Formats: sequence, structure tokens, C-alpha cells
Amino acid sequence: MKSHESFNVTKGKTYLLRISNFGLVWSINFKIQNHQMVLVETEGSYTNQLTLDPLDVHVGQSYSVLVTADQDIADYYVVATPKMVNVTDLSTLEAIVVLHYKNSTTNPTGPIPSGPDPFDMDFSVNQAKSIRWNLTA
Repeated sequence: MKSHESFNVTKGKTYLLRISNFGLVWSINFKIQNHQMVLVETEGSYTNQLTLDPLDVHVGQSYSVLVTADQDIADYYVVATPKMVNVTDLSTLEAIVVLHYKNSTTNPTGPIPSGPDPFDMDFSVNQAKSIRWNLTA
């Protein structure tokens, strides 16, 4: 197995992740194998909580999500892939990290999780439309 950087978690705990796209050209799709993310903030403003899997992050955008380590103790892939890229093999452009549960001795298994089709504009637009500020927070 190829070695990847890892992010260590403890089963049962919830973590706040800040996901930012500092790119100049491509939007990205971000996903965590077998985990869902609860969106809680965008661009410094609280949002109504929204459960997502995966999350599109466009150039210059930043989101904060809650991720609960609620799966079996093992390792899971965390993947960011570009959107709107016309290449035959997106794996050459994937950024992969491992979500490592404390005491795990199991490497990530199965295929690296894939998101929506990189050219699925409806997915991106509908996801963006679903995000609402929480004006009572």
C-alpha cells in the first residue's frame, strides 16, 4: 500500500475540519470514506447544519464541517479530486490522506471513494443552493 499522511481520530469523538480551496483554477470534491460531514460554517458565518457526502469546494471557498468518528476502528481514505477537469485518469490529480482511528491495525480497504461526475454541474449548484446561514446562532 502506498504511504499517505494521516489524520488521527478516536472512536466516538467529533472533529471540526476546515476545508479550504486555495486553488486558482479548479473546484474540488472532498469526501471521507464511510463518513458523513455536517456543514456548520462557511466563510466565517454559521450555517444551518447540513449533512453532506461529498462536498464541492469552489475556488476561494472555505467550509467548516463536523466529522464524527463513528465507524469501525480502521483506516479510511480522505480524498480531494478536481472538478471540471478533462483527463482520462483523475487518480493522477487526487489528494489522498488517511483518517486513522486510534488503535487501528487495518489499512484502508476497497476502492478510493469517488464523488459525483466531475462535470455534474447540477450537483454543485444544488449543493450550493442548499446552504443557508443560521441567523440565530
